[in-house]
Amino acid sequence: SGIAGPSGGTIDKPVGTVCVAWAFHSNISSQIFEFPGNRDQVRSQAVEISLIQMLKYIN
Repeated sequence: SGIAGPSGGTIDKPVGTVCVAWAFHSNISSQIFEFPGNRDQVRSQAVEISLIQMLKYIN
């Protein structure tokens, strides 16, 4: 979930803010990231970090 832009950002949650959460068995984790770039770049970075973190989390 997040704000990919180009609008919708605030001072507290600027454009590029993305929250990602993982749950595996009884373990739950979440992280908030701030990615630079336009809407497509923010979305691509969010997908990439989500997959990387998910693989780390389950291994």
